[in-house]
Amino acid sequence: MLHSGLDKVTGFEANGGFLLGSELEKDGRTLMPLQTRDAVLPILSILAMANEQGCKLSQLTQNLPARFTASDRIQAFPAELSRQVLRELAESNVAMANLLGELGGYPTSFNQTDGLRISLDSGEIVHFRPSGNAPELRCYAEAASQARAELLTKESLSLIRDRYCHAQLA
Repeated sequence: MLHSGLDKVTGFEANGGFLLGSELEKDGRTLMPLQTRDAVLPILSILAMANEQGCKLSQLTQNLPARFTASDRIQAFPAELSRQVLRELAESNVAMANLLGELGGYPTSFNQTDGLRISLDSGEIVHFRPSGNAPELRCYAEAASQARAELLTKESLSLIRDRYCHAQLA
């Protein structure tokens, strides 16, 4: 699901990989989609941006909002249970709100491209996804402070564990 007005698809992986799902055009040149992990493109892009703006790399972030991320997982969480939980949450805005409302944010939109990425009215993001190589449910969070990102991750997983796991994993 793309948000209104946005037509390019990109993604980052925690290991440094970068995926480009859409063509990018700049100065009459086209870069085709890179649907394999690429760690060089982000580096080159940032170097080019600093050059275009005539500034040091360290100065590029001065006008950006502070964003911090955290991640964790529930281990021994079967893939089918992960899919079921994410399906139930995606099918009901009430279920999402009930789950995350306790954390101080109300869901405003979600995306199911890679799991379930939920944007909150606070500007924070909570993203759940089943692991592709282990029986785990992963959670990633973005917030304005490291402490808040870590809290969102820890508490979101705790809420999932409390509401969905005990009966099904017992």
